[in-house]
Amino acid sequence: MELAKYLIENVETSYDVLKHVIHSLSMEELANVHDELCRADTQSLQKERLSFLIDSRLEPKEAIKKPKKPNLPIQVLLDDFSDNKSGKVGQSRLELQKRFDYQSFEIQARIIEAFMRKGTKKDVIWCSKYFVDEYWGKSFWKEEYLCVVKSYWESDTENYKLLKVIERYASKDYLNEKKEFFENETVDWIESVAYVRLLVGLGKADKVDKSRLNPSNYAYVCEKTGRKITTEDAFFAILWAVVNEIQKGWNGCFALGFSRNLQGKLVFKVTGELGLSLWSVAELSHTDVVIRFNEWIKMVTNELEALRKFDYESINRTISTRIKDFKRALDV
Repeated sequence: MELAKYLIENVETSYDVLKHVIHSLSMEELANVHDELCRADTQSLQKERLSFLIDSRLEPKEAIKKPKKPNLPIQVLLDDFSDNKSGKVGQSRLELQKRFDYQSFEIQARIIEAFMRKGTKKDVIWCSKYFVDEYWGKSFWKEEYLCVVKSYWESDTENYKLLKVIERYASKDYLNEKKEFFENETVDWIESVAYVRLLVGLGKADKVDKSRLNPSNYAYVCEKTGRKITTEDAFFAILWAVVNEIQKGWNGCFALGFSRNLQGKLVFKVTGELGLSLWSVAELSHTDVVIRFNEWIKMVTNELEALRKFDYESINRTISTRIKDFKRALDV
């Protein structure tokens, strides 16, 4: 039968489309397609998928008929989660996380308290995103939580989620103890936020050590502490960010956020450290540097449009060869 042949040949185009086609057939048509599939000699994944969809309509499985289990009360889940001997800690953890956003603030606070009392690293990390929430973070937070967060962060200083909690709630004395870490030139922008808070809190906003920060973070710290930077520093902040984004390959895909939209047009999206640099440089009134960067991006975009092969390596090769043009601006 042509219909059966068509479905087998096109099953990989879209599983959802296949499902809709199967459900649109009459029971007689469905039975005919089923018979044709049974007579087919080939064994393939396509055939197995089709058979499953058809069987689901012709002979509904018992599991499909069974109604969903009702949700357990939150208190029951909290009791199971808190009791290490319940045998349901993992199951209740997942259920509490899944239902968290749909609960009242009072219940949410109880869930967070239970997770922090449990105190495993993954539970603390899960709670951290709620502690730094723009609107409700401080309502969830308790000072007693800080010791737990500190202990995990100190053993994993690269953990971005824990660091955001440290930046927001740790005392200036604690930040001062960790000053060497925040002045490290390899740190990301959130460390710069903590560093700014440290400098302002200690009244040392005028004592920024340029040699201890990467160019992007240096521009950010200067903007936040009311300092000025030279045009050369502004160029280096952007140039450093461009090279950094190329080296790490943003999102493991296209460097510098180059990609094609649904219409096939090449678009550029500011990402990561580059976004921080551009914002800082613009806020520091070096608009001429930002304009030159935009002109450079347009030139690179035009060259990328002409590429026969649009992949990560080709993009990086093109951008890397054009970086020298942006570097020349430093000599102007």
